[in-house]
Amino acid sequence: RMEILRDGASAIYGADAVAGVVNNVLQQNYDGFVFRVKQSSYDNFDANDTTFTAKFGKDFNGGASNISVMVNYYDRDRIMGSEDPRWSDSDHRKWTTCTLPAGVEAEGRCLPADSPWANNSNFRNTSAHALYGQFDMRSSSELKGNALNHVFTDSDGEFEIFPLGDPKCINNGGGKSKGTQATKAGETTNPLFDTGYGTCIAPDGNGALRFNLWGGTDYRSALKRHNVFVFINHELEGGLETFTEIGLYGSDSNLTRHPSYAFSSSKHRVGPDNYYLNQMTYEGEALFAGKELYIDNYRYAERFRKVDVEKRTYRFLQGIRGSTENWDWEAAFVQSKATADDVTHNRLSNNLVKKALWDSTAAAYNPFAAGVNTNIDQAIVDVYRKGTSELTMFDFKLSNNEIVQLPAGPVGLLVGGEFRSESVTDDRDPRLDGTITYTDYDVKSEAGLCNVAGGGDTYPCVSDVLNSSPTGDVFGEHDVTSVFAELQVPIAERVDAQLAVRHENSTDVDSATVGKFAF
Repeated sequence: RMEILRDGASAIYGADAVAGVVNNVLQQNYDGFVFRVKQSSYDNFDANDTTFTAKFGKDFNGGASNISVMVNYYDRDRIMGSEDPRWSDSDHRKWTTCTLPAGVEAEGRCLPADSPWANNSNFRNTSAHALYGQFDMRSSSELKGNALNHVFTDSDGEFEIFPLGDPKCINNGGGKSKGTQATKAGETTNPLFDTGYGTCIAPDGNGALRFNLWGGTDYRSALKRHNVFVFINHELEGGLETFTEIGLYGSDSNLTRHPSYAFSSSKHRVGPDNYYLNQMTYEGEALFAGKELYIDNYRYAERFRKVDVEKRTYRFLQGIRGSTENWDWEAAFVQSKATADDVTHNRLSNNLVKKALWDSTAAAYNPFAAGVNTNIDQAIVDVYRKGTSELTMFDFKLSNNEIVQLPAGPVGLLVGGEFRSESVTDDRDPRLDGTITYTDYDVKSEAGLCNVAGGGDTYPCVSDVLNSSPTGDVFGEHDVTSVFAELQVPIAERVDAQLAVRHENSTDVDSATVGKFAF
């Protein structure tokens, strides 16, 4: 059973319960055994879902004791984006026209040709950051005096990488030529610059080969999840009753996400001595040898990110209740702990990427080979985030269903006190929290805020994880002491009033008093 208290929850459950309270109430004192297995599959996806639930309970000690156990297990396979044409391609423009993939009916799935949204680029969710990169020589005069100046770059010194054999390899840049030599001579084609890595170099303006963000990713993660709840109730002599609750929860998931690229505010550069930069020649001339290149658009897409998340929750409650004359009383102790370990594989270290791009040996990173034998492994790291929260609580309550008699019925009263201690820890990876720092090339922050002498920005403006902002570790704890009271007052035969008040003292904020009045 699920109970939802939206209004006035803070007066009953705690001054910080400002948004309401959700209670999950599970069955206790069960006697018997039942289980259910559910297996699901899909017409269009290579995935199965398995659910197992079981409930066991037994009375013993002549009915004075009961143990109840509830178990739930869920196992689902991943569904990849490639398993559905609508998910496998992040360029959705095809769905706005009637030129659809084979086997897809056009009815209800495309727009008239005269629609302003038909083939509109707003539906293109691909990325200009791809393995076929865009590079900048930083200055249009880098090859000044060379007959090949602005042949393979535009007038701003920019060029792009394409697969060898692509018509763009010999295109002079089209309408965005920005003054290539071929354009000035009235030509529409360029000589072919074969990098030797299965790619070519062409002036910027040909239109980048965009990256499909969804093709190799998961639509949903692979997941295994289990829940176990144990209830032990025992009646003692003298009307006393003890109750014990034990809860265990665990889940493990794995998700594939798209590869990383560098923030535009933290662009990497190809060092002038990069081995593969110096090996690229045109008619025997190493045209770009010794030239430092900005990497304007590029995605290190050799490896997709893999995210593993492991969550565990443990809960133990021990309580005792009884009666004294007209008063019922109850005391309980709760200890709870939850952990979440989040590890992303195939992330990249900015320090290691920089080192690889400036390496003069064959071990250097090769950004001109479109992901083939690029030596990316040396820069790959795992990045983690580990979270823990703990709760320790003790409460005591007294209640009387008839503290006084009114014409409409008896007045009920509940009073009590509570102490709880809470803590939370969020431990970020050393490459995110500033333990391992990265110094960028440039200073983009306010002077003196993040930059180091003689260098560029560093922590806390830049992290060592490519495509991730720096985030520090977090720790917090507080203790809260509460006293509370609640009255249930009959006004008429079918009208009751509820009055509640709660006062709390916390070790980290001011004290608070909250109340509730309701009919």
